[in-house]
Amino acid sequence: MRARTVFEAKNTIKGGKGDKLTKDEVCPKQFAVGRKVEREHTSSDEKAEEITLDHLSENDKYYSELVEKGFVDEGPAIKEYIKQFGDKKLPKKLQEAMDFERGQDPKRTMGIGKKTQIEKELEEKGIDSSDVEITDNLILKTKGSYNSEEIQKIAIKYLRPDWKKFVKELRTGDPKKAVENAIDDGIENEIIEELINEFGSFSEDYKKTNHKSPAWIHYKKLTRDEEKIAEDEEYNDYVFLAFPDKIPVEVNGEKYYKDGWGTEGMIKIDKYDTSSLSNVSGLKLRARYAGGGSNVYMISVPSDFMDEERYYEFPDIIQQNFDEYLERGIIKRI
Repeated sequence: MRARTVFEAKNTIKGGKGDKLTKDEVCPKQFAVGRKVEREHTSSDEKAEEITLDHLSENDKYYSELVEKGFVDEGPAIKEYIKQFGDKKLPKKLQEAMDFERGQDPKRTMGIGKKTQIEKELEEKGIDSSDVEITDNLILKTKGSYNSEEIQKIAIKYLRPDWKKFVKELRTGDPKKAVENAIDDGIENEIIEELINEFGSFSEDYKKTNHKSPAWIHYKKLTRDEEKIAEDEEYNDYVFLAFPDKIPVEVNGEKYYKDGWGTEGMIKIDKYDTSSLSNVSGLKLRARYAGGGSNVYMISVPSDFMDEERYYEFPDIIQQNFDEYLERGIIKRI
């Protein structure tokens, strides 16, 4: 429904407030959207551009504000707005309309949307749809430990084509290359994360043990900002086994024992290398069988202080300040 007459030219273009303004003097994004808006109300490109300049001479954000307030509903104008500004600020009703055009879900009350189709297909396969979360992006997330290959098949079926291509590469090819291709293809980071979490594990063991898959690890490496890269270069990460213990101390020639921590040597790891991270799995296995409150911990240390691949003797400064470092988050249980 075209509800606006505000864009209609009430007289000839000559004498408009934008007469002395050129398109080079206004925001090109606003001008591009405005031209599409006004072209819906005149058959002349020239008039549409002049009306656009008139409005932008009064408010340099006129057209983005107009769309975001829901006063524009023409498809070409909305598409141009999304091209120039993205769709984060679109009113909900326009989001739903554009989702429908993209092949995503319209209002579920219509009973014909893809979410409804997915729910019906799950029920046909004997799967309770309440056990599966269907996100706005039509990515299926299983609740709890409930999962099956059947759900995976249904989930992939309804993915967008470029997302489906990414998932196929994750499951059958090189996961690192799959992530690189997804980034190159312009898939949004939050979508890549969701798809890796749901489809990027070689097996359910990753989800059960809370270990990150090779695809996730590579993704985190590729998407670091400059500050994170600099931090990773400045610090080394070490893992070690620690457990509550009695530590001997001597006071006035008398030997006493106080509560403290027993520790083993430290191993340097590369958190972006799955083979290096296997050291963590090995330590966790040892901690499980050792019992007695044994756990695996990690600490990041300046590389100019510690840079060896392995330390068989635990550094005194860390040993003496273990509780403080643990409380401050310098030492972390993993």
